[in-house]
Amino acid sequence: TVYSQSAFDSESRQADWQNDLVLADWNTLTVGADYQEEKGDSTYESDLWVETFSRKSARMTGVYLQDVIKPGPVFQTALGVRHDDHNQAGSETTYRVAPLLTLCGGQTRVKGSVGTGFKAPSLFQLYSIYGSRQLEPETSLGWDAGIEQDLAAGRVTLGVTYFENHWDNLIDYDYFTYSYANIAEALSRGVENFVAYRPADVWEIRAAYTYTETEDETTGESLLRRPRNKAALDLTYSGIPDLRLTGGLQYVGTRKDQDFASWPSTRVDLDDYTLVNLAASYDLTRQWRIFGRVENLLDEDYQEALGYGSPGIGAYGGVQATF
Repeated sequence: TVYSQSAFDSESRQADWQNDLVLADWNTLTVGADYQEEKGDSTYESDLWVETFSRKSARMTGVYLQDVIKPGPVFQTALGVRHDDHNQAGSETTYRVAPLLTLCGGQTRVKGSVGTGFKAPSLFQLYSIYGSRQLEPETSLGWDAGIEQDLAAGRVTLGVTYFENHWDNLIDYDYFTYSYANIAEALSRGVENFVAYRPADVWEIRAAYTYTETEDETTGESLLRRPRNKAALDLTYSGIPDLRLTGGLQYVGTRKDQDFASWPSTRVDLDDYTLVNLAASYDLTRQWRIFGRVENLLDEDYQEALGYGSPGIGAYGGVQATF
């Protein structure tokens, strides 16, 4: 038996500013900026060796611009561009275009979007014992197209959306080198479906199902820890003034992971699981809202990664201000 333990101590700070400019009834321009800073250090100890990395830091500054244009009742679009500057991973400019067609007096909505993404490696992925200083930032191109249809005088809404995401240099864990590495190319695609039913003005039932296929385009294998099947069922009540209550079920299907109990390691299936969640919000005034939620109400024992426990029942709350 080999003794080992590791610790990663980190902190992060984030600040953002956003301003909406109503240029006309049909044109709203949003401008914003944000700043993120991460600091951390790590220690790994075992009977064989000790490895540490001293305090490191990473900073990223971003600026963005989005223009929502509604020239008429049928067509509208959102055009966005963002520039990020990371002190280690460099800079990247990304974009997003999201048009929407509203037909049949608003009962039918045809929507889509296309956009790019940028993600820098974290300090843990770069400098920990499992990290690699050769990591490149990952970039992505994604698109989706879908339709929503209202039925029964608006009491029922059906929706279906097809999506695809393509990554270059996707950051993932390499189970042969025991460190993070870039996957040259990866793909995720699937279909999202939902149905919303409002039996009364104060009640809404919403069911959703997502089917996803993934592939490491270098090896042809599916990506780890990505469930093929996910589903959710939510019930919302808003019959008390200013109060909104939601109870929900969240289902996550089986997915592949890597088992190191044997050598060489083999792929295994992680068990599916279902969580029960509750949420509530109350509007104190038009500007102030308090909210809270309870996650994993039944204290379900499940794993998102093989050998690593997940949080049990947890409660969260906060205050939101809008000016």
